[in-house]
Amino acid sequence: MRFIRVFQWPALLLFSLSTNAEIQLSDLEAISTADTMVMVPMRDGVRLATDIYVPTDSKETVPLIFIKTPYNFNEIRGATLQWTYEAVKRGYAVAVQNERGRYYSEGEWEILGNPRTDGFDALNWFVDQSWSNGNVGTLGCSSSAEWQMALASQEHPAHKAMVPMGRAQVLVGWVNFMNRVIGIKAECIKHFFQFGYIVCNNKYTRAFRKEWPKKICRD
Repeated sequence: MRFIRVFQWPALLLFSLSTNAEIQLSDLEAISTADTMVMVPMRDGVRLATDIYVPTDSKETVPLIFIKTPYNFNEIRGATLQWTYEAVKRGYAVAVQNERGRYYSEGEWEILGNPRTDGFDALNWFVDQSWSNGNVGTLGCSSSAEWQMALASQEHPAHKAMVPMGRAQVLVGWVNFMNRVIGIKAECIKHFFQFGYIVCNNKYTRAFRKEWPKKICRD
């Protein structure tokens, strides 16, 4: 059984309150090497558009903060620019990736991201890069938080921390309570995440969705 560190929105005070000055793109360019529009391959051959920022002054491999989004990031700005700058300044690489079928990524888009394996495949690719030390944290709000739930259920060894913001953080807190206090086994929690994604995407019949969690958690 693996545990992933889960942080809620107050953890981002480290980034958002660290400076009073508005961050400009030139500030990020001054401290990072940018590799933009990298087409990261998934297991089915579909490629997802990804921008990667690596600290220029790092002499060793670095951990990664990974943000997946359905929105257009052709021009990095706002909160994403702020988070990226602050992370790179502290020695992290940052990757921002379009979900499957959104903007520059290939494939067909579905809400909450289908297939669920895209996050897992992206981590496989990232940890094989020369700048990576094999440790990945995920970050995002709303849709960019919800895909982290599916990734967490798959227990990728490189996935060490996550910051899901919005409704997803309530779900994380509830599952954490089940695990630590009530003692529901990890396998049940993992399939709870997966079940939630099945329900949201209406992939199976109502009868199957009703019975499946009972079968998974019966023991």
